[in-house]
Amino acid sequence: MKFKAGLVFFAIIIIAVAFFVFLNSGEIQLTLYPGESVHLPLSILILGSILLGVFIMFLISLTIEMKLKLKGRKIEKILNKKISALESIKKGLVNLLSGKIKNARKDLKSAYKLDEENFLPLIFLKDIENEKEIENIINKLPVELRKFYLIDYFFEHKSYENVVELGEEILQDSSFSNKDILEKLREANLKLKNFDKAIEIQQRIGKDDKILEKIHYLKAKSSNDEKLIDDLIKKFPKLTPAYMLKYEKKGDVEILKEGFKKTKDDFFIYKLYELYENSQDEKIEKIIMKLNSSPIGKFFKALILFKKGNVNEAKKIVNSLVNDENFKIIASFLLAEISYRQEGELKESYEELRKVFNLDNLNIFDFLCEQCKNSFSKWSDFCENCGEFNALKLKWIK
Repeated sequence: MKFKAGLVFFAIIIIAVAFFVFLNSGEIQLTLYPGESVHLPLSILILGSILLGVFIMFLISLTIEMKLKLKGRKIEKILNKKISALESIKKGLVNLLSGKIKNARKDLKSAYKLDEENFLPLIFLKDIENEKEIENIINKLPVELRKFYLIDYFFEHKSYENVVELGEEILQDSSFSNKDILEKLREANLKLKNFDKAIEIQQRIGKDDKILEKIHYLKAKSSNDEKLIDDLIKKFPKLTPAYMLKYEKKGDVEILKEGFKKTKDDFFIYKLYELYENSQDEKIEKIIMKLNSSPIGKFFKALILFKKGNVNEAKKIVNSLVNDENFKIIASFLLAEISYRQEGELKESYEELRKVFNLDNLNIFDFLCEQCKNSFSKWSDFCENCGEFNALKLKWIK
């Protein structure tokens, strides 16, 4: 409409100009054949030319308008198809959730036929179609989309070799940045222990220290190479599992001491006390007595002093823990035992404490996963429930 209005306005201006020329112009002589000529006003020729130009412009505008209408109808048809496809997907999902597999299959296939560029129906079809039918559907996809879908399909079916193979060609394109696909390629390479490749892919995704810690840790753990473990600690000096890896290899309690100093993770004091309870090793006892900067460190130091009969020293330490919400209950109990038992009954008192709080198994503590919030009785480098790396933290069971 705006285009037409502009055209009309332009035509009016031209006619007005032509009229002005008509009033102020002379004549032109046109020779028809020898001896015969016609005198025509110049304005008539100008006006005729202008009108012819306006007519041509009108035809052009009409053609453009018709093309736009046709294009609009085509777009409308495509949109209607896409809307219908989405409706079919919606129906298919409802049927799928209701257990009506046959109807779900029919609706999702209908959605794909309506909109073959839509990836969504294929995602759900793969769960209810057999592999041959899936292969036929995949082969109809554009080449790039086919690769993405196959990576997704193979990854879900744990066919990591196929994921890596498909990913090689994709990774050659330095501009490729689909995060979801890159993450699947990284995890597939990790499963196949292609650690250097996994690091390279993660660097393309973006810097994420926690993921890089995990990859470097798995590389060191898989190799069990002392140099790689030392390099891991140098690279990530606050990584608890790195020190545990070194301790498991060398068995030196000094590594646990170093781990606490670098990470401030109370798990190392817990581990030291666990070893002390089983061995009564004086070297471990000395380490625990020095690592008392945290409440847990103080707690274990007080237990050792109490066991050895150093009542006054134990009482001082326990008094400092009474106001700590995490240790209030056990500290109060320990204080009561120290205050009301005679020195000759200290051994009996300590045994009672062990019995009440099951100190043999250190069941007053557990390990809480910061990711999924599940609790475990033992520490591990990966959460058994959600698989999160380095997420288990020592917690006092109130």
